[in-house]
Amino acid sequence: MTISKGYEKPIQSLKDDSLGRQRIAKQIAQTLIGLDDTWSVRVGLYGGWGEGKTSVVNLVKCLVKDEGHLFCSFSPWDCDNIQDWWVGLVEIIIAELEANKHDLKTINNLKTKLKAHKAKRYISFIPEAAGACFPGGKALVGAISQAGDDYLKKYITISDEELTAIHSLLKGKRIIIAIDDLDRCNPSIIPNLLLSLREILDKPKLSFLLAFDDEIISKALVQQHRAWGKGEKFLEKIVDFKFHLDPLGQKEKQTLVNAHRTTMPELLGDHFPDLIDALPSNPRRLKSFFRHFDLLEVEVKRHNKEEVNWYVLCLLLIIKMDSNKLVDKIFNEIVLNDEVIQNSMFRKENDEDLKEKAFTQLIKDESNNNCREAIAAFKNALESTRDNSVRYARDFLFSPHDITWKEYDDLLTAYGCDMVDMVSWISGHAAKMSSSPEVVLDELVKITFSMIKSRLYSAADALLLKQHNEHIISSIGALNFLKDLITAVSSYPNLVINTQHILSELVDLSCYWRNFRTNEYDIKARNEEEAMLLWLLPRVNGGLVSLYGKILDTERSFPSERDNMFTEKNATFFHALEESAINEVFVYFYESSKYSKIKELEGEYYGATQLIFSPDSALQKKHNLENLVRQMKAQDSVKVQLALFEFFKLLRERLFSGTIGLTKEQIQEVVRNEGYILPLWEFYIQEPLNFRFHHDLLKTHNCITEHINYELPIPDWIDS
Repeated sequence: MTISKGYEKPIQSLKDDSLGRQRIAKQIAQTLIGLDDTWSVRVGLYGGWGEGKTSVVNLVKCLVKDEGHLFCSFSPWDCDNIQDWWVGLVEIIIAELEANKHDLKTINNLKTKLKAHKAKRYISFIPEAAGACFPGGKALVGAISQAGDDYLKKYITISDEELTAIHSLLKGKRIIIAIDDLDRCNPSIIPNLLLSLREILDKPKLSFLLAFDDEIISKALVQQHRAWGKGEKFLEKIVDFKFHLDPLGQKEKQTLVNAHRTTMPELLGDHFPDLIDALPSNPRRLKSFFRHFDLLEVEVKRHNKEEVNWYVLCLLLIIKMDSNKLVDKIFNEIVLNDEVIQNSMFRKENDEDLKEKAFTQLIKDESNNNCREAIAAFKNALESTRDNSVRYARDFLFSPHDITWKEYDDLLTAYGCDMVDMVSWISGHAAKMSSSPEVVLDELVKITFSMIKSRLYSAADALLLKQHNEHIISSIGALNFLKDLITAVSSYPNLVINTQHILSELVDLSCYWRNFRTNEYDIKARNEEEAMLLWLLPRVNGGLVSLYGKILDTERSFPSERDNMFTEKNATFFHALEESAINEVFVYFYESSKYSKIKELEGEYYGATQLIFSPDSALQKKHNLENLVRQMKAQDSVKVQLALFEFFKLLRERLFSGTIGLTKEQIQEVVRNEGYILPLWEFYIQEPLNFRFHHDLLKTHNCITEHINYELPIPDWIDS
């Protein structure tokens, strides 16, 4: 008997039916009990796993028992052989007769048969042991076992006399045996089980209701007896009447949604009818979807309603229920790849066709049958959904963000009222999220930049000046919050904030909005951004050469947009950055010496070459060069020598070819600056080099002297 509890429990009574299954149950019940009494009838209830077959069987049970018929429900899923199935069937019949307090004689006869069968099963384990104990033992017990088989063939079946006695007790009513979960039992016993229903149990007033997935049973039949051809043909010989469970329609899905009392309709709003179409048509999978959504309740409450694209999230949840790997495949091979294509200068006309083909293939793939509608709906949703909201929905399901907009708004409110200690909030929130303070801090910085950017975009799009100004004020408030956050965290040695990344983000922000100065609020925002840049610069350790190169590269890549960081509006910060980057140049060349070639990552190469080779570079100024030399003298001599070796090696190469953004003539002009090259050269040759580098030094010396009119000394330790 199928016993299901909790979420998987099938309905037990007619009043529990909320999906209109009574209609098919009544048809089945009428077929089982309404035919000629001299007939045996076998009814098939076909449906996939989770489509509600057991619930329909229970409804049929209610209907036929009300008419006085004996209903026995049996599940052979744990039967290893055909004998187990017979025993289980007889036990169920006995149990039902006893439950209805029928004639003890008939019950005792059946119990006797069961005892005989179980005795035979016990005997069947003896031959091997007996044969080992005494000569001829195995043959003797084998004969006993064969006798037991003959006895079972004769007596294990329910005789006509016994059936007549049972029918008499039932006052002419039928015995109805429901065999559920047939598609889950041992495939090897399925053919014999089905044949026995027709050949052995084809008795008057005996009805069978077989509930199974016909596709699974058909495949099992063919695997056991390939000569039968198609399993469907074999089933036609066994099953007299067949009923198919239809998938859930919109009305039934809506009924289950209403019964579950989920918050989805409220969250999805106008998109909820679209979700109904994409929800699983299998009742068990639909209920599973509800359970999965219920598990997200804590995360749902952390968000504002408008913060998440709930429709896309639900679609991804349906797909995720089927396969996590399928979600990864959709994102890695379609969504993220499409973002790259959308942002690419080399987008091709057939790229959209490739995306369409990829989705079509997923939808056609039979392994995705359970979520086919959700994949199709997700594909359509992508056309009108922002990429970041799709990614956020994916993150919501797999790796929720440590800080939501709702939580951030609450933090800003407390901050505005001077009611929060930021470090304590970070530590407390990290503990709440089972995360680390460092991760929460990074997330806090990230969401603050998102806040600033979203407010600036909203200001630009605002129709009314009042709205525009309100958004600008909000962006300035978030900027001040970021400044106070950096200050608060800097006093705690256990928390490290990435000021290098923050400065880079602020530079990008300032570059993008540099021309928005149409009114006093815009001007105020730009001034606040520059003040923040100047305040943050001395608090950044490392990465300045890269940032310097990044700014110059932007100017070089978009020459028409001259109003960049070079303009008077931003000149203060740019020159401060340039002079700070000078102090990192020798570190860059030392790092380069550890590799076979100059690193060309994140603008470092471009920034370094512009600093050392550009005639307009601040490094050409005397006080900056003297400051650099002083710093180099304070460093480890080996590191400095390695840095200078890479410096002069690069200088020699670029004298003849130039470099990105600079011609060879500009570099030659720098070389002719005696106050720049000579101090570095003298510093370079003060320590003897290994013999194998002497030739390289002389080569560099000769190359430079071709372009200068001052003397470049050759060290006396060199082997001429």
